[in-house]
Amino acid sequence: MILLCLKSCKLLSEELYNAYAKNGVPEPEDLMITAVGTLGKTYIVQPGDKFYYKDASVISLRNYGHVSSAYLKIVMETPLMEKQIKSNSSGTTVSTLTIVRMNNYLLPLPPLAEQHRIVAKLEELLPLCQQLAANP
Repeated sequence: MILLCLKSCKLLSEELYNAYAKNGVPEPEDLMITAVGTLGKTYIVQPGDKFYYKDASVISLRNYGHVSSAYLKIVMETPLMEKQIKSNSSGTTVSTLTIVRMNNYLLPLPPLAEQHRIVAKLEELLPLCQQLAANP
């Protein structure tokens, strides 16, 4: 499990975590997205991850539509999303991303089988691209 602390971290007792979890916690395949400062960095919640968050530095997108989380993570890292986020995320002193703004973004969403093919092809090609970039 990855522990990401944006401002401060606290370890919770199992009892306190269970009390907070009654109000909802991220579930496997949900996306956690940085929403303050560096915007749009995305983490896919994994089975067994156990964490709770309470501030607006991170937003959680529940995967209600059972879309490929790996595909959505890839989309979040595209120039298309970077442009949408940057053009619509200004704050008074720090750029912010809100769930209201996320609801207005356009996401290319092919059929599920095509999402899986895209992810598989990128997983195949990206290591080759990284090798080429490292050895020009």
